[in-house]
Amino acid sequence: MKLKTRQAPMAIFFRAHDLSKRECEVIDLILAGKSNAQIRDALFISVATVKKHVSNIFIKLGTNSRSQLHYLVMRAALSDSIETLDRP
Repeated sequence: MKLKTRQAPMAIFFRAHDLSKRECEVIDLILAGKSNAQIRDALFISVATVKKHVSNIFIKLGTNSRSQLHYLVMRAALSDSIETLDRP
């Protein structure tokens, strides 16, 4: 399956940070402004599991808030060169 050009940077970004498929799903929901309870309902997992995924995402990306996560992911999406990103 070939990725669309605009999606390729995000796929590279997610792979570069060793994010699991589920962590990527959680990121998508966080970026959509969903709460932990809403993420739980969407993915049919417990809130404790959501919190663990969010914690793992923060560790892997070197962030400590949803705001920083949003900034980093949006910057990666707009970047032509993922390797040149600076963490917030």
